[in-house]
Amino acid sequence: MNSVWILIRERSKPHFRRRLWGILFSSVAAVVLAVVLNSMSGQSVEGHPVNDLSRLAPGIVTMILGVLAFCLSLLETGQWCGSSGVCDQVRSSAIQDHPLFLAMTLRIWLVMMLHFLFLSVILFTMLEIPMSFLSFLGYGLFVFVGNYAFLQLGVLVALFISSPEQKINLIFLCLLPLFFISGVFHPVYELPGFWRQLVGVLPTTALVEGAREMLIHFHMNLWYFLYLVLWAAFMHLMAYFFFQRKLNL
Repeated sequence: MNSVWILIRERSKPHFRRRLWGILFSSVAAVVLAVVLNSMSGQSVEGHPVNDLSRLAPGIVTMILGVLAFCLSLLETGQWCGSSGVCDQVRSSAIQDHPLFLAMTLRIWLVMMLHFLFLSVILFTMLEIPMSFLSFLGYGLFVFVGNYAFLQLGVLVALFISSPEQKINLIFLCLLPLFFISGVFHPVYELPGFWRQLVGVLPTTALVEGAREMLIHFHMNLWYFLYLVLWAAFMHLMAYFFFQRKLNL
């Protein structure tokens, strides 16, 4: 385990200042988002009144964190396993059981937790979202499990796709639309029958709706949570398998 933290510390030193700027950006974004949502209160988006900020804000935060987890893992995997990354050093040293995957995953997740705390606490406090400490912990648990899957999805994509243009297209053409139709802005139950059933089985819907229910109503939707756990476990196994395969080439 000591080798894991040594790897994390060594890889964090060159990018420490950039991570601080990232946290500062999340804080500023939370303030700006709170001001925008407050200004929209009482208006309408796509014919729906924006008067329930307690419903809208958790969905937006969950979407931002999911996309951020995916983008961070794309970036970090490219840095760790690029042409001059740690993967080549480990491969050349012929170490069989090197904790590189665990170190990289923990490093990304530590950064994600900092973004989660700053973004959610500032936004929910400014919007005066009604919540308790336990409901916020439950919300964080949903975000942790769901976004861990997006983190590993980013690792998978980075292992197979090297073109920056293709990565950007994947984010804007696939990931963001998935969140948009998964209840962030428009209630899922108001969709037509076929689309409601289709969207209902998406992991993004389980993440957005489950996290929102936990924060606002302190209700643990076990189906959503178990679905996210299984999805995250599957993505972890897939990412680990292909990461080790690349490492041993």
